Amino acid sequence: MRRTLWISMLVFVVAVKLAAQAPKTGLTRLIQAELDRFPARTGVYVKHLTTGEEAGVRADEAFSSASVIKIPIMVRAFQLAEGKKLNLDERTEIRRSDLRDGSGILQYHDLGLAPTVRDLITQMVITSDNTATDLMTLKVGGVDRLNEWLASSGYVHTRMIGRGFEYRRKLLALLDPRFANLTPEETTALQYAAQDNPLFEPRKTTPCLNCSGHCSWPNARNGSTSFAIRRTGERLRGTATS
Repeated sequence: MRRTLWISMLVFVVAVKLAAQAPKTGLTRLIQAELDRFPARTGVYVKHLTTGEEAGVRADEAFSSASVIKIPIMVRAFQLAEGKKLNLDERTEIRRSDLRDGSGILQYHDLGLAPTVRDLITQMVITSDNTATDLMTLKVGGVDRLNEWLASSGYVHTRMIGRGFEYRRKLLALLDPRFANLTPEETTALQYAAQDNPLFEPRKTTPCLNCSGHCSWPNARNGSTSFAIRRTGERLRGTATS
């Protein structure tokens, strides 16, 4: 009995080693060669949907998802739409508090724009729009509900850590603990200021938000820069001093 067990284990080990030493396909070698030219740790997986041919390099290793997490949001949205739980023709008015910095074009449109859910999905995926992404995250039930769906669908490692402004707020809180209580709107305003975003218009005559104060941003264009967030009219404005 013991001898049979050892033989079975040996056969298993040999099979695993042979699988690991299996020759790479031409496509895998081509992908590997291209990735070797890139100065970072990367992973790729591709599958030909007609022939079933697969190729991958570090395909089973975990990576930070970054904006790739927008794909599960899109899939979940269309799934909810198929189940008549989400109306793709529903319109959502974009308010100042909905704006998010970073990639995307919706932040540059006039306030009051009312795209459909379908439009938000399109911008989220095609222009990687962060404003559309945050709105769509809420449309599919929020971060927790999205992660529950991912888990129930068999995705063991894929998770959304949090909405974009929450991540940025945590970074700002490292600079000054008071920023841990910033609203999404105020968090976005600070990011606009740090990035010289045209939506952040310096003014010296507007009342300062009580909860924001100043922060030191060591990587600003002109060295350490102090920002005071102010609110006026239809935009977030502020003063910047280097």
